Amino acid sequence: MKIAIAQLNYTIGDVEGNAAKIIDSIHRAKDEGADLVIFAEQAISGTPAFDLLRKTTFLELCEDALVEIASSCDGIAAIVGLPWLTGEGTISAAALIQDRKVLRYVGKKYITARREMGFLVPSKGYEYVTIKGHRCAVVVGDDLSRTHDFDRSVETIISINARKYGKGAMTYRYEMMRNLAYVEGKNLVMVNQVGGATDIVYDGTSGAFDNRGRLVVMMRNFEEDFRIFDTEADYPAVTVPSTYTDRTRLVYEAACCGVLSEELWDRANALYKRRSQQMMSHQSGAEFHNRYAYSGKIVCEEHGTSFHRQVIKSAKGETETWQCREYRNRGRAGCTAPQLRTKELDQIM
Repeated sequence: MKIAIAQLNYTIGDVEGNAAKIIDSIHRAKDEGADLVIFAEQAISGTPAFDLLRKTTFLELCEDALVEIASSCDGIAAIVGLPWLTGEGTISAAALIQDRKVLRYVGKKYITARREMGFLVPSKGYEYVTIKGHRCAVVVGDDLSRTHDFDRSVETIISINARKYGKGAMTYRYEMMRNLAYVEGKNLVMVNQVGGATDIVYDGTSGAFDNRGRLVVMMRNFEEDFRIFDTEADYPAVTVPSTYTDRTRLVYEAACCGVLSEELWDRANALYKRRSQQMMSHQSGAEFHNRYAYSGKIVCEEHGTSFHRQVIKSAKGETETWQCREYRNRGRAGCTAPQLRTKELDQIM
Protein backbone atom coordinates (compact mmCIF):
# COMPACT_ATOMS: atom_id res chain seq x y z
CA MET A 1 0.00 0.00 0.00
CA LYS A 2 1.18 3.51 -0.83
CA ILE A 3 0.69 5.93 2.07
CA ALA A 4 0.99 9.68 1.43
CA ILE A 5 2.20 11.67 4.46
CA ALA A 6 1.02 15.29 4.34
CA GLN A 7 3.01 17.41 6.81
CA LEU A 8 1.25 20.80 6.81
CA ASN A 9 1.13 24.08 8.72
CA TYR A 10 -2.37 24.61 10.11
CA THR A 11 -3.92 27.78 11.54
CA ILE A 12 -5.96 27.59 14.75
CA GLY A 13 -9.59 28.41 14.02
CA ASP A 14 -9.17 28.76 10.26
CA VAL A 15 -11.32 25.75 9.43
CA GLU A 16 -11.90 26.83 5.84
CA GLY A 17 -8.21 27.44 5.14
CA ASN A 18 -7.11 24.21 6.80
CA ALA A 19 -9.70 22.22 4.84
CA ALA A 20 -8.49 23.78 1.59
CA LYS A 21 -4.92 22.68 2.36
CA ILE A 22 -6.10 19.16 3.15
CA ILE A 23 -8.12 18.90 -0.08
CA ASP A 24 -5.14 20.13 -2.14
CA SER A 25 -2.98 17.39 -0.58
CA ILE A 26 -5.66 14.77 -1.30
CA HIS A 27 -5.61 15.73 -4.99
CA ARG A 28 -1.81 15.56 -5.00
CA ALA A 29 -1.87 12.12 -3.36
CA LYS A 30 -4.31 10.86 -5.98
CA ASP A 31 -2.13 12.23 -8.78
CA GLU A 32 0.88 10.38 -7.33
CA GLY A 33 -0.98 7.08 -7.05
CA ALA A 34 -1.37 6.86 -3.27
CA ASP A 35 -3.92 4.51 -1.69
CA LEU A 36 -4.13 6.46 1.57
CA VAL A 37 -3.23 10.00 2.67
CA ILE A 38 -2.83 10.92 6.34
CA PHE A 39 -2.98 14.26 8.16
CA ALA A 40 -1.98 15.43 11.64
CA GLU A 41 -4.02 15.40 14.83
CA GLN A 42 -6.69 18.15 14.86
CA ALA A 43 -5.68 19.20 11.36
CA ILE A 44 -9.08 20.72 10.57
CA SER A 45 -9.29 22.90 13.68
CA GLY A 46 -5.63 23.64 14.29
CA THR A 47 -4.20 23.06 17.76
CA PRO A 48 -4.15 24.02 20.58
CA ALA A 49 -7.69 25.37 20.09
CA PHE A 50 -8.42 25.77 23.82
CA ASP A 51 -11.93 27.27 24.42
CA LEU A 52 -12.95 26.72 20.80
CA LEU A 53 -13.19 23.02 21.67
CA ARG A 54 -16.12 23.87 23.96
CA LYS A 55 -18.11 25.75 21.32
CA THR A 56 -20.71 23.67 19.52
CA THR A 57 -20.81 26.07 16.59
CA PHE A 58 -17.07 25.69 16.03
CA LEU A 59 -17.23 21.91 16.25
CA GLU A 60 -20.09 21.90 13.72
CA LEU A 61 -17.93 23.96 11.36
CA CYS A 62 -15.25 21.27 11.67
CA GLU A 63 -17.82 18.56 10.90
CA ASP A 64 -19.04 20.46 7.84
CA ALA A 65 -15.44 20.80 6.64
CA LEU A 66 -14.93 17.05 7.10
CA VAL A 67 -17.92 16.32 4.85
CA GLU A 68 -16.44 18.62 2.20
CA ILE A 69 -13.08 16.86 2.51
CA ALA A 70 -14.76 13.45 2.22
CA SER A 71 -16.38 14.50 -1.07
CA SER A 72 -12.87 14.79 -2.56
CA CYS A 73 -11.88 11.24 -1.54
CA ASP A 74 -13.01 9.31 -4.59
CA GLY A 75 -10.52 6.55 -5.37
CA ILE A 76 -8.43 7.24 -2.26
CA ALA A 77 -8.75 6.78 1.51
CA ALA A 78 -7.85 9.47 4.04
CA ILE A 79 -7.28 9.78 7.77
CA VAL A 80 -7.90 13.31 9.05
CA GLY A 81 -7.57 14.66 12.58
CA LEU A 82 -10.29 16.84 14.10
CA PRO A 83 -12.08 17.57 17.39
CA TRP A 84 -15.27 15.51 17.53
CA LEU A 85 -18.22 16.09 19.86
CA THR A 86 -19.53 12.97 21.65
CA GLY A 87 -22.04 12.40 24.41
CA GLU A 88 -19.21 12.57 26.98
CA GLY A 89 -17.58 15.69 25.52
CA THR A 90 -15.08 16.65 22.83
CA ILE A 91 -12.47 14.06 21.84
CA SER A 92 -9.41 14.28 19.62
CA ALA A 93 -10.32 11.96 16.77
CA ALA A 94 -8.97 10.51 13.55
CA ALA A 95 -11.71 10.31 10.94
CA LEU A 96 -11.36 7.45 8.45
CA ILE A 97 -12.71 8.31 5.00
CA GLN A 98 -13.20 5.77 2.20
CA ASP A 99 -15.27 6.08 -0.97
CA ARG A 100 -16.26 9.64 -0.02
CA LYS A 101 -17.83 8.48 3.26
CA VAL A 102 -16.70 8.97 6.85
CA LEU A 103 -16.67 5.38 8.10
CA ARG A 104 -15.54 5.80 11.70
CA TYR A 105 -13.83 7.97 14.29
CA VAL A 106 -10.86 6.72 16.30
CA GLY A 107 -10.40 8.69 19.52
CA LYS A 108 -7.41 9.45 21.73
CA LYS A 109 -7.36 7.66 25.08
CA TYR A 110 -4.61 9.47 26.97
CA ILE A 111 -4.92 13.23 27.53
CA THR A 112 -1.42 14.08 28.74
CA ALA A 113 -0.77 17.65 27.54
CA ARG A 114 -1.82 20.47 29.86
CA ARG A 115 -3.03 22.47 26.86
CA GLU A 116 -5.69 19.77 26.30
CA MET A 117 -6.77 19.05 29.87
CA GLY A 118 -10.20 20.47 30.57
CA PHE A 119 -10.95 20.85 26.87
CA LEU A 120 -10.79 17.22 25.69
CA VAL A 121 -12.09 14.01 27.26
CA PRO A 122 -10.52 10.54 26.88
CA SER A 123 -11.86 8.09 24.31
CA LYS A 124 -11.34 4.33 23.99
CA GLY A 125 -8.09 4.56 22.03
CA TYR A 126 -6.64 2.87 18.96
CA GLU A 127 -8.68 0.75 16.55
CA TYR A 128 -8.02 -1.69 13.72
CA VAL A 129 -9.16 -0.83 10.20
CA THR A 130 -8.74 -2.40 6.77
CA ILE A 131 -7.76 -0.05 3.95
CA LYS A 132 -7.40 -1.38 0.41
CA GLY A 133 -7.05 -4.88 1.86
CA HIS A 134 -4.23 -3.72 4.17
CA ARG A 135 -4.76 -4.22 7.91
CA CYS A 136 -3.81 -1.13 9.94
CA ALA A 137 -3.91 0.10 13.53
CA VAL A 138 -4.87 3.78 13.80
CA VAL A 139 -3.45 5.61 16.85
CA VAL A 140 -4.02 9.24 17.86
CA GLY A 141 -1.51 11.44 19.67
CA ASP A 142 0.52 10.26 22.65
CA ASP A 143 -1.35 6.94 22.73
CA LEU A 144 1.49 5.67 20.50
CA SER A 145 4.00 5.67 23.36
CA ARG A 146 1.55 3.82 25.63
CA THR A 147 0.25 1.16 23.25
CA HIS A 148 1.79 -2.27 22.66
CA ASP A 149 0.89 -5.83 21.64
CA PHE A 150 -0.99 -5.06 18.46
CA ASP A 151 -2.93 -7.87 16.79
CA ARG A 152 -0.80 -10.17 14.62
CA SER A 153 -2.94 -9.38 11.58
CA VAL A 154 -1.84 -5.73 11.62
CA GLU A 155 0.70 -4.85 8.94
CA THR A 156 1.08 -1.10 9.53
CA ILE A 157 0.65 1.21 12.53
CA ILE A 158 -0.55 4.69 11.56
CA SER A 159 -0.05 7.48 14.10
CA ILE A 160 -1.45 10.99 13.64
CA ASN A 161 0.17 13.49 15.98
CA ALA A 162 0.60 17.09 17.07
CA ARG A 163 3.98 16.78 18.78
CA LYS A 164 5.71 19.99 19.81
CA TYR A 165 9.41 20.65 19.51
CA GLY A 166 11.70 20.27 22.48
CA LYS A 167 15.48 20.04 22.63
CA GLY A 168 16.36 16.37 22.28
CA ALA A 169 12.72 15.39 21.74
CA MET A 170 13.23 14.29 18.15
CA THR A 171 15.90 11.74 19.08
CA TYR A 172 13.72 10.34 21.87
CA ARG A 173 10.66 10.24 19.59
CA TYR A 174 12.41 8.31 16.85
CA GLU A 175 14.02 5.89 19.30
CA MET A 176 10.60 5.11 20.80
CA MET A 177 9.13 4.56 17.33
CA ARG A 178 12.08 2.43 16.23
CA ASN A 179 11.70 0.15 19.27
CA LEU A 180 7.95 -0.19 18.71
CA ALA A 181 8.30 -1.04 15.00
CA TYR A 182 11.07 -3.55 15.72
CA VAL A 183 9.39 -5.28 18.68
CA GLU A 184 5.99 -5.45 16.97
CA GLY A 185 7.50 -6.39 13.57
CA LYS A 186 5.24 -3.90 11.77
CA ASN A 187 5.58 -0.83 9.58
CA LEU A 188 5.04 2.39 11.51
CA VAL A 189 4.04 5.69 9.87
CA MET A 190 3.78 8.92 11.88
CA VAL A 191 2.54 12.30 10.65
CA ASN A 192 3.11 15.49 12.60
CA GLN A 193 2.28 19.10 11.87
CA VAL A 194 4.63 22.05 11.52
CA GLY A 195 4.61 25.73 12.45
CA GLY A 196 4.15 28.01 15.44
CA ALA A 197 0.92 28.16 17.45
CA THR A 198 0.58 30.26 20.63
CA ASP A 199 3.78 29.52 22.59
CA ILE A 200 4.28 26.12 20.91
CA VAL A 201 6.39 25.21 17.88
CA TYR A 202 5.66 22.00 15.98
CA ASP A 203 8.74 20.60 14.30
CA GLY A 204 7.19 18.30 11.68
CA THR A 205 9.83 15.61 11.22
CA SER A 206 7.20 13.04 10.23
CA GLY A 207 8.52 9.67 9.14
CA ALA A 208 8.12 5.96 8.51
CA PHE A 209 9.80 2.79 9.80
CA ASP A 210 9.75 -0.58 8.09
CA ASN A 211 8.87 -3.80 9.92
CA ARG A 212 12.53 -4.33 10.82
CA GLY A 213 12.63 -1.11 12.85
CA ARG A 214 14.67 0.83 10.29
CA LEU A 215 13.91 4.51 9.69
CA VAL A 216 13.31 4.70 5.93
CA VAL A 217 11.42 8.01 5.49
CA MET A 218 12.32 11.18 7.39
CA MET A 219 10.60 14.42 6.47
CA ARG A 220 11.80 18.01 6.84
CA ASN A 221 12.15 19.91 10.10
CA PHE A 222 9.97 23.03 10.54
CA GLU A 223 8.79 23.03 6.91
CA GLU A 224 5.76 21.70 5.09
CA ASP A 225 6.54 18.47 3.27
CA PHE A 226 4.86 15.68 1.34
CA ARG A 227 6.20 12.15 0.89
CA ILE A 228 4.86 8.74 -0.11
CA PHE A 229 5.78 5.57 1.76
CA ASP A 230 5.28 2.30 -0.12
CA THR A 231 4.90 -0.62 2.30
CA GLU A 232 6.18 -3.04 -0.38
CA ALA A 233 9.26 -1.05 -1.43
CA ASP A 234 12.80 -1.63 -0.14
CA TYR A 235 14.26 1.66 1.13
CA PRO A 236 17.77 2.42 2.38
CA ALA A 237 17.98 3.24 6.07
CA VAL A 238 18.06 6.91 7.14
CA THR A 239 20.17 8.23 10.02
CA VAL A 240 18.64 10.58 12.59
CA PRO A 241 20.75 13.76 12.96
CA SER A 242 22.04 13.71 16.53
CA THR A 243 25.32 15.64 16.69
CA TYR A 244 25.80 18.83 18.71
CA THR A 245 25.78 20.82 15.45
CA ASP A 246 22.49 19.21 14.42
CA ARG A 247 20.87 20.01 17.77
CA THR A 248 22.05 23.61 17.60
CA ARG A 249 20.68 23.97 14.07
CA LEU A 250 17.29 22.64 15.20
CA VAL A 251 17.13 25.16 18.07
CA TYR A 252 17.81 27.99 15.60
CA GLU A 253 15.21 26.68 13.12
CA ALA A 254 12.64 26.34 15.92
CA ALA A 255 13.21 29.95 16.92
CA CYS A 256 12.81 31.11 13.32
CA CYS A 257 9.67 29.02 12.88
CA GLY A 258 8.09 30.52 15.99
CA VAL A 259 8.73 34.15 15.01
CA LEU A 260 6.13 35.88 12.82
CA SER A 261 6.71 38.67 10.36
CA GLU A 262 4.78 41.89 11.01
CA GLU A 263 2.68 41.29 7.88
CA LEU A 264 1.69 37.78 8.99
CA TRP A 265 0.94 39.03 12.49
CA ASP A 266 -1.46 41.67 11.12
CA ARG A 267 -3.15 39.10 8.86
CA ALA A 268 -3.56 36.65 11.75
CA ASN A 269 -5.07 39.33 14.00
CA ALA A 270 -7.49 40.41 11.26
CA LEU A 271 -8.56 36.79 10.76
CA TYR A 272 -8.97 36.27 14.51
CA LYS A 273 -11.03 39.44 14.87
CA ARG A 274 -13.31 38.52 11.97
CA ARG A 275 -13.93 34.99 13.21
CA SER A 276 -14.45 36.19 16.80
CA GLN A 277 -17.13 38.57 15.58
CA GLN A 278 -18.79 35.76 13.65
CA MET A 279 -18.74 33.39 16.63
CA MET A 280 -19.91 35.99 19.16
CA SER A 281 -22.56 37.77 17.10
CA HIS A 282 -26.16 37.19 18.08
CA GLN A 283 -25.16 35.65 21.42
CA SER A 284 -22.70 32.76 21.14
CA GLY A 285 -22.91 31.97 17.47
CA ALA A 286 -26.65 32.20 16.87
CA GLU A 287 -25.79 33.66 13.46
CA PHE A 288 -24.60 30.21 12.38
CA HIS A 289 -27.64 28.50 13.89
CA ASN A 290 -30.00 30.87 12.04
CA ARG A 291 -28.11 30.96 8.77
CA TYR A 292 -30.90 28.91 7.12
CA ALA A 293 -34.60 28.71 7.95
CA TYR A 294 -34.42 25.26 9.57
CA SER A 295 -30.96 25.51 11.19
CA GLY A 296 -31.09 24.04 14.71
CA LYS A 297 -34.85 23.48 14.52
CA ILE A 298 -35.02 19.82 13.38
CA VAL A 299 -33.83 17.20 15.85
CA CYS A 300 -33.22 13.50 15.15
CA GLU A 301 -35.43 11.38 17.42
CA GLU A 302 -32.93 8.50 17.26
CA HIS A 303 -29.76 10.42 18.24
CA GLY A 304 -31.00 13.73 19.65
CA THR A 305 -28.74 15.71 17.30
CA SER A 306 -29.70 18.60 15.02
CA PHE A 307 -30.26 18.00 11.33
CA HIS A 308 -27.68 19.61 9.05
CA ARG A 309 -28.24 21.19 5.66
CA GLN A 310 -26.88 19.20 2.70
CA VAL A 311 -27.03 20.11 -0.99
CA ILE A 312 -27.26 17.07 -3.30
CA LYS A 313 -26.08 17.65 -6.86
CA SER A 314 -27.37 15.61 -9.80
CA ALA A 315 -27.98 15.92 -13.53
CA LYS A 316 -31.34 17.53 -12.74
CA GLY A 317 -29.74 20.25 -10.63
CA GLU A 318 -29.30 20.85 -6.89
CA THR A 319 -31.63 19.63 -4.14
CA GLU A 320 -31.43 21.12 -0.65
CA THR A 321 -32.04 18.53 2.08
CA TRP A 322 -31.71 18.20 5.86
CA GLN A 323 -30.07 15.13 7.35
CA CYS A 324 -29.11 13.75 10.75
CA ARG A 325 -25.38 14.11 11.38
CA GLU A 326 -24.97 10.34 11.71
CA TYR A 327 -26.93 9.72 8.51
CA ARG A 328 -24.83 12.27 6.64
CA ASN A 329 -21.58 10.67 7.77
CA ARG A 330 -22.46 6.96 7.56
CA GLY A 331 -25.68 6.62 5.57
CA ARG A 332 -28.37 4.18 6.70
CA ALA A 333 -25.83 2.35 8.86
CA GLY A 334 -25.56 5.46 11.01
CA CYS A 335 -29.20 6.54 11.23
CA THR A 336 -32.52 5.26 9.91
CA ALA A 337 -34.15 8.71 10.00
CA PRO A 338 -35.15 9.91 6.53
CA GLN A 339 -33.62 12.95 4.93
CA LEU A 340 -36.02 15.87 4.54
CA ARG A 341 -36.25 18.12 1.50
CA THR A 342 -36.50 21.86 2.03
CA LYS A 343 -39.35 22.13 -0.51
CA GLU A 344 -41.39 19.59 1.46
CA LEU A 345 -40.67 21.37 4.73
CA ASP A 346 -41.73 24.68 3.20
CA GLN A 347 -45.05 23.15 2.17
CA ILE A 348 -45.63 21.74 5.66
CA MET A 349 -44.78 25.04 7.33
